[in-house]
Amino acid sequence: MPVAQADHLPLLHCLHQQADDKTCFLKLVGNQVGTETEKAGKSRRTEKVFATAEEAAAYFERQEWGLLKKGFVLHNGAATPGQPQLHCYIGAGYTGCLALAGTPAGLFVYKHGWFRTPTDQQDFMVQLGAAGQVQATIELPTVLAWDMHYQPAWHALVLNLDHTIFSYDLASSQFQMLSASGRSPASFVATAAGRTAFTANNELVVLGADHRALFRLPFSIQILRGTVPFAAALAHNGELIALHISPGEVQLRSAFNGNLLHTYTGEFGLVRQLAFAGGDQLLLLLELHGNRLRCFEVAQRQEVELPLRGGEDWPAAQACCLNADQSRLAVLKGTWVELYDGASWQCLQRFRLAHCVKTAKLRFMDDALGVRTDYGCFSLYRV
Repeated sequence: MPVAQADHLPLLHCLHQQADDKTCFLKLVGNQVGTETEKAGKSRRTEKVFATAEEAAAYFERQEWGLLKKGFVLHNGAATPGQPQLHCYIGAGYTGCLALAGTPAGLFVYKHGWFRTPTDQQDFMVQLGAAGQVQATIELPTVLAWDMHYQPAWHALVLNLDHTIFSYDLASSQFQMLSASGRSPASFVATAAGRTAFTANNELVVLGADHRALFRLPFSIQILRGTVPFAAALAHNGELIALHISPGEVQLRSAFNGNLLHTYTGEFGLVRQLAFAGGDQLLLLLELHGNRLRCFEVAQRQEVELPLRGGEDWPAAQACCLNADQSRLAVLKGTWVELYDGASWQCLQRFRLAHCVKTAKLRFMDDALGVRTDYGCFSLYRV
């Protein structure tokens, strides 16, 4: 059976506001919520009792959210599995972009700035320390950070900004355009084994560690009822690329020269997401409309059953991600996360995301799961 988040467990969250050196303790026990605030050696306590534990839990989360918006940060290095190690408020304004990445220089998270007019708009990237302290707020060269990944070979981030690909050198703090200005929504970026793969302007490109292009492969797409059929993934070993540009088809290509190795076909229609798993021997496919997670064997070139065991059938999967060695798979289902063993496919944990309205972006960061929610929160959960 999976290790699920138990309902109504006692919670004690400690949040700190560095600017005023103020600490707040929030305690949830059954249908009671206690608050204790400490500053300059003085403390103030309050307690509220609710009719039900559900009402108390909702109030607890609202109180925490109010503190986060005031600049408090939750940091708990001793968090138990499924519980937050870190909560911090990034900012309001949901644009659909929820990019995040972990690097040796800190955590980087997308932040919406403003869109007053087409010529007066600005977005940012926030650099955070391990304890959630803001180290820098960096102006992006253009708006809408759809995705970002760390490239160790360059000590740089590679970003998809409004379908244009940039690198951001962490030593010099300089941006560099890797593609022409994006004119197509069929864009993605990924890094693995020293290689950087991206699509922009209907062209698939793979760069080596020396920044030189291994190949450039033009492709064409057709908009279907307002939807662009597109998804792509780079294998962890940097040798394969999966590319979806037609309904019911996924191309498997060499990341060395772009040669077509195989085309997977099926009744899956449009694809929301692709991901390599099982030591790059499996290709996971998340349907756009059915929201079903399907699996193909890379070597045998055929679909096989993905026996995810112990999870919940409802709600449907929205996104998934794997950790670096593909030993863990996280699946986003509404505001819940299910964590699976990457070999047995047994559900290990199930927990609800705090401070999330409808969706979030997941990214493994060392021994934690990084989460950027549509409510403006960045979190790390112990997994």
